[in-house]
Amino acid sequence: MRQVLPSKHTPLRRSLLGQGTLVLRVLADSEMPVPMLYALAREAHPEDFDYPSFLLVLDFLFMIKAIDMVGTTISRGNKYAS
Repeated sequence: MRQVLPSKHTPLRRSLLGQGTLVLRVLADSEMPVPMLYALAREAHPEDFDYPSFLLVLDFLFMIKAIDMVGTTISRGNKYAS
């Protein structure tokens, strides 16, 4: 089970918050399908991502409105949404 925030025993890079920043960095200001985003995130940080944890990170980012999803395409969230 992943922790949302880092702790004494969970480093930042293994928490949802840390992995979310890695995914957002890969996504930048573009739009891309989920499989492509996973492939690029895995390529950039192979030790940090397996598919189940990647999906958990996407769920977390969606809940905090950091990303939007239309069909299978992911984009950065609308920073002006309420």
